[in-house]
Amino acid sequence: MIRGFAQFALMSALMTAMSAQADELYNNGSASTGPVASNGQLAPEGTTWSESHGGTMGWTSSATSSGNVFSLADDFTVAAGQTWNISSIDVFAYVYDVPLDTSPIRSVTLRIWSGTPGSADATLIWGDTTTNRLTSSSFSGIFRAEQGAPETERPIWINQVNTEGLSLGAGTYWVDWTTSFLPDLGRSYGVPVTVDGLDAKPGANAMQSLRLSGESTTTWTPIVDSGVDAVQDLPFIVNGSVAAVPEPSSAALLLLGAGALWLRRDRRRA
Repeated sequence: MIRGFAQFALMSALMTAMSAQADELYNNGSASTGPVASNGQLAPEGTTWSESHGGTMGWTSSATSSGNVFSLADDFTVAAGQTWNISSIDVFAYVYDVPLDTSPIRSVTLRIWSGTPGSADATLIWGDTTTNRLTSSSFSGIFRAEQGAPETERPIWINQVNTEGLSLGAGTYWVDWTTSFLPDLGRSYGVPVTVDGLDAKPGANAMQSLRLSGESTTTWTPIVDSGVDAVQDLPFIVNGSVAAVPEPSSAALLLLGAGALWLRRDRRRA
């Protein structure tokens, strides 16, 4: 019984070293600027503002009435020696002048790229522009607001997108998404990551794509806030589990130990 327990414990240690659980693998930052606007106005209790720099309020992340289709994209990195098993990705969007009781977001499509979208080395590795992967949409507790004139007509929605079966090894990847909404409400928009005291998150490099109605070519451009003339980042959250690959020496010792225990057991039986 003791030998059996030792073997089980050793194999369990090996599996623990190979796989670590985590709910939130990556968070690209928040859109919130806090509960007090630059003019001193308080946000409704339990909520915060996402106050603009006085320029761009948001970037279209949906199709338009003319048939043009927009998407938004930003990047994240899986560290060396890891594999991420991604179960969902949360993206954010607002639709102007909607009530808080029911989300207007009805569909989200999502893709994963290796390489910067629109560049020569970009390779689409997961997802498409037709499958609705939205699993839930709820109020984030943040209102997008004009600088110095905050209002509650732009609630930001957090939209969870199902990515079950997506597994990524070490490297840098881009996620791009398109949000759809109730057809009579107008466009949906993405919002920027905010960093207190800065015009943009350091290293910000988010992009927006446009595919004109009836055409197959997509044009990618940086997301720039005209109020500060700076490229912005977009908030998104990657959820799932991470499998860490142990150092070769550690893995070898664990495997050798397990093998020795099994060999001893077999010899005693002989």
